[in-house]
Amino acid sequence: MDRIFHARTAWYQYLLLILLTVNTVYFLWIRSIGIAVVSMLLLVVLIEQIIHTTYTLTTEGRLKVHSGRFRRGKEVALSQICRITPVRKLTTGGYSPVRYLWVKCKDGSHLSLIPLKEEEFLACIYKQMNNKPDSLVTL
Repeated sequence: MDRIFHARTAWYQYLLLILLTVNTVYFLWIRSIGIAVVSMLLLVVLIEQIIHTTYTLTTEGRLKVHSGRFRRGKEVALSQICRITPVRKLTTGGYSPVRYLWVKCKDGSHLSLIPLKEEEFLACIYKQMNNKPDSLVTL
């Protein structure tokens, strides 16, 4: 059975939503319709990406990253993953506003994932890979 994990919405995505909304309202206010329409389209694409980003672990041992309808998805075999590193940036007082999982593959490619339930996502990957967590994750 495939397992689907949703992406967490980061603070910078909220900030971008607010900025685009203010931008759109401003350009509508000054009656600059062309720029307002472009701003609205960007807003729709961003909302679509935020709502529909999912990470699917399949029974065939693959990780599928789906980033909404307007972007092409990525797919990686779990056997190709060589390292998963939890990254915490700008840590102050035990709180880190920027955190994600850095997934490095054997072919040199990498993925940056922000799953909503990070520990459960990692446990599911370990279970499917039949691997010890210590050999895969670096802290």
